[in-house]
Amino acid sequence: MNYIWFKKNENKDYWEIAKKIRIEVFCVEQAVDEVFEIDEIDENAWHLIVESDNQFIGVGRVFQRSENQWGLGRLAISKDYRGQGLSEPIIKEMVDKITQLGGQEILIHAQAYIQKIYQNFGFSTTTGVVFKEDGIDHIEMKYQIKK
Repeated sequence: MNYIWFKKNENKDYWEIAKKIRIEVFCVEQAVDEVFEIDEIDENAWHLIVESDNQFIGVGRVFQRSENQWGLGRLAISKDYRGQGLSEPIIKEMVDKITQLGGQEILIHAQAYIQKIYQNFGFSTTTGVVFKEDGIDHIEMKYQIKK
């Protein structure tokens, strides 16, 4: 797998690819309104495209919440590539990027049904309370970056 990092305003072609995958996964498959899917966080986030065998198969983004705290999200894998164990290496790549950028802690709103994927990586729940975000059950989780 190849990981391609970019900023939205620095590479419009990559942004269009990432947006297409996100809309397919979140808006078409999960019925999230596009108004909520493409948001203001995209403007300053680092975006990731995952490429394998000359196919763009997944995306994600990382963004700064405060001086030491970062977020990651919008992790999406195209339907044909799910179930192949790709989530954990992609999460690792995203955590590595945050580490390179100086982050010390990661706070995420994980879709509740994939909570275990993040737990397997080392994330832990904060309150354990499930809440709705864009009509989908989410749970807040944290990860401490080990120096």
